[in-house]
Amino acid sequence: MSIAAAFCDWAYSFKLEGAPQDVAADGRYRLLDVAGLCLAAAPTALGRAVHDGCEALAGGAVGSGGLKASTVIGFGTSLPPAYSAMINATLAHAMDFDDTHLPSLMHPSAPVASAALALAEMFGRSGADVLTALVVGNELACRLCMAAPGAFHSKGLHPTGVLSPPVVALIASQLMGLDRGQALNAMGIACSQGSGLLEAYQDGSWVKTLHPGWAAHGGISAAFLARAGFTGPATGLDGRFGLLRAMLDGPGTDLDTGTVVDGLGSRWESRSNFYKLYPFAQVLLPFAEMAMEIRRETGGADTVTEILAEIPARYIPVVCEPRAAKIAPHTNTHARASLAYAVAVALVRGSAGIDDYSDTAIFEPDVLRIAALVTHAQLDPVPAGDGFAGALTVKRADGSSRRLVQVSRKGHPGEVDTPGAVAAKFRDNAGRRLPPDAVEALFSKVITVDSQADMTALLALTSPVGA
Repeated sequence: MSIAAAFCDWAYSFKLEGAPQDVAADGRYRLLDVAGLCLAAAPTALGRAVHDGCEALAGGAVGSGGLKASTVIGFGTSLPPAYSAMINATLAHAMDFDDTHLPSLMHPSAPVASAALALAEMFGRSGADVLTALVVGNELACRLCMAAPGAFHSKGLHPTGVLSPPVVALIASQLMGLDRGQALNAMGIACSQGSGLLEAYQDGSWVKTLHPGWAAHGGISAAFLARAGFTGPATGLDGRFGLLRAMLDGPGTDLDTGTVVDGLGSRWESRSNFYKLYPFAQVLLPFAEMAMEIRRETGGADTVTEILAEIPARYIPVVCEPRAAKIAPHTNTHARASLAYAVAVALVRGSAGIDDYSDTAIFEPDVLRIAALVTHAQLDPVPAGDGFAGALTVKRADGSSRRLVQVSRKGHPGEVDTPGAVAAKFRDNAGRRLPPDAVEALFSKVITVDSQADMTALLALTSPVGA
């Protein structure tokens, strides 16, 4: 049986009430997180550009064929679902602030939640249907990456862009009422649409943020094509010329397709999907936290003379190289993948939030001076644990130094303080676009999403006043 067939069998037999309580509850916070991220990113230059571009592409197709259009979060506009989901998923990833599956660096919720909301609104599905799609889609997205965790990044590919389209196609098929055969076709079609190059890490341009959006667009488009009778291979994921082998086969890659379906429904890979509590690459989290702790213990950055960051080897090419670009990022998206900037901003300001990564903040001389002091080395051995690890040594002019080693579990869905942290993050993000009363009303709707008859009232709350 192909991976796609196994996924379809499981998804079409899955019942939300059969999921572990923690997994089902976690789905509500995934939706909350995505909604807040979309609202925070909507007023940015990137947000306006993706909205206006997709609106132009949709043209006169809004609401065509007697079907409802779907809400674009934070804009008060409605577009066909492939376009609204494309915008929302891009907004959710725009600040590199969305959840991350640790073993693979996949960002599952942005494309999955955006597609589920768009199609549920269009087809009048319930909040329970949305939550089911989130639980199913996130689990399958995380599992797909386990065929070769880390291998996509090592080849310059973004697993979110490559692997999310067939997952979105499957949940889209279910929300649209397609049968299992049509869903298999949709997944096969979507496998040919998976893409996502990481070259934007080199210059800080925006295209990486589009990967979840294009994945949502591709998966929804595939489902509509399958509904119309278009076909795709059932072995599109794991066949001889399927997505996984085409992208990953070769020296240095140990491709294991068996682990993708092993224990499906009993072992939950999505439990390793961490929430992001800082707006930058997840691998930088322990370094920013260590820098802030050193600042609290020994003072600010004025007397710092040397900084050594020790990081697992697999992440060095992503956040440390090329050095010249990392110590002086050109754009805020560039800064979000810079180890030197994350350490510097945490040492200088004692924070590492959205405002610290603004278009102007990244050029502040005091921060760039400290970033230029940051050097890196391979962390060996890597401390045991299921979080990201790092070591940071800060030396000062008086000869003193402080070295910390950390394995961070912050944002783990199973930690007792995670729901509160995600709720606080949502309120801060949503409050950048909505007034306080609207933020609280939206919070209440999302946190009880499975009791909502449809998505109309919930999505209406995401439109800013006067939009």
